[in-house]
Amino acid sequence: GMNSLRQASGQQLRWTQRGWFAPSYELRSATGVFAVLRCLSWPSQRVAEGIAADGRWVITGRRWLRGLPTIRRASADRESATMKVHYGHVVITFSDRRQFSWKRTHWWSNQWLLRDSNGHLLAQAQVGLLRYSGEVNIQQEAVTLRELPILLLAGWYFIVGYGWNGW
Repeated sequence: GMNSLRQASGQQLRWTQRGWFAPSYELRSATGVFAVLRCLSWPSQRVAEGIAADGRWVITGRRWLRGLPTIRRASADRESATMKVHYGHVVITFSDRRQFSWKRTHWWSNQWLLRDSNGHLLAQAQVGLLRYSGEVNIQQEAVTLRELPILLLAGWYFIVGYGWNGW
């Protein structure tokens, strides 16, 4: 089975790529797998499935420049969040209006920071060359955050997709 992100505190996590033509990524530590992002239709429509111990989500990129990329639970019709993409950062807004953002520390940097709307740091990702892998550190107080799996999956979806350009 998959490890819960609640147990991820203090562990060195790493996104690693599996496969090339329909890539998937695993978020793992020495003790096992915490999340999987599987690109189902890539890069044409940018549909991906995110899996964690707490559930499964479908992330859909914007189509033909209409609408925002959306995240929804695989078992639900309604979206649980939307992603508004800016140059070098993405804002994730949940249906209850709470917002989180992944942002590069500066435009040439390969470090991305996840913060809540109050600016509190929740996680950071140090992205490898060509975006095929990345180290992730989760702040102690963030491991209990209900949205953490979505935020990590959507963040990696954005960072990897950002490598394709075309947002």
